[in-house]
Amino acid sequence: MGNLPQFRLIQLKPFSKVGVDFSGPFEAKADIKIKITKTYICIFVCLVTTVVHIELVSNLSTLFSSLERPKWNRPDKNLQLDDLVIIKEPTPPLKWSTSRVIEVHSEDDGIVD
Repeated sequence: MGNLPQFRLIQLKPFSKVGVDFSGPFEAKADIKIKITKTYICIFVCLVTTVVHIELVSNLSTLFSSLERPKWNRPDKNLQLDDLVIIKEPTPPLKWSTSRVIEVHSEDDGIVD
């Protein structure tokens, strides 16, 4: 059996490494009075957590528009007082050390370090 990829051994954000696949075509209609259209299923697999996200798309070029959705490339928010954070340190699987933010220091650009 081969070695696991590096991103499976370290803690990363969900959907930071993604596999994409298409299935179809299928015939579908959105309502009784709407004509039948050709559709595909787009399957996103998170390679970090093995979570699956499935979307119904109208054509194969929709892949690029679905990747541009805000939920896929949302910027990280700054830490704020009283946020709960995970401390990055060697721990057994599924046992993370947590802590609360009690003080923040931001740079001139407003980003918290």
